[in-house]
Amino acid sequence: MQQFLEAHENLLPVRAAWLAWVSLGKLSRGDVLALARARDRLLERLFQSGLSPDRDLPSFLRFTGARSSDHFRTFRDWLLRLPELVRRWVHRVNRNGLDAKPEDTEGYASLILAYGLARLGEADECRTLLLRAKELLGHRDDVHGFLMEAFVYRIEQALAGKPPGGPLPPEYHEHLEAMERIPR
Repeated sequence: MQQFLEAHENLLPVRAAWLAWVSLGKLSRGDVLALARARDRLLERLFQSGLSPDRDLPSFLRFTGARSSDHFRTFRDWLLRLPELVRRWVHRVNRNGLDAKPEDTEGYASLILAYGLARLGEADECRTLLLRAKELLGHRDDVHGFLMEAFVYRIEQALAGKPPGGPLPPEYHEHLEAMERIPR
């Protein structure tokens, strides 16, 4: 069984392969060495190629944009109502004496919600929230500007249907390094 699993573990999702190795380790009364080797191979696989959406992600994450799902429609409807609820909540909480400016909190909440809508393929609602965030945060200072640009990059990436993650482009790193050199 161990030889078969080792020969074919690359066909399994990472989580399933790991669970199979853990179960096999229990059946063999704690073969710690085989489990350590399996861990190393799976970590190397993750390091070299990352998670494969088709193989490693559950279907509810892979098919987020599938319009036929009742679950999707329910979640979409809930998410579309959320920005206004968050906006009201942010301004209500701020009346309780918090130091944060409600406009900043609302701006970042809008960016986070815009990203979620972009992942769902809701481009129009996403762009509306993005414009709202730019109104609130866009002209503040370098830090807010950088964070805005980074969010916009990820949002555009999601709207293009690209998988989330990966490093930001080099120009973002250069911008961040330039900000660090500015005397305070």
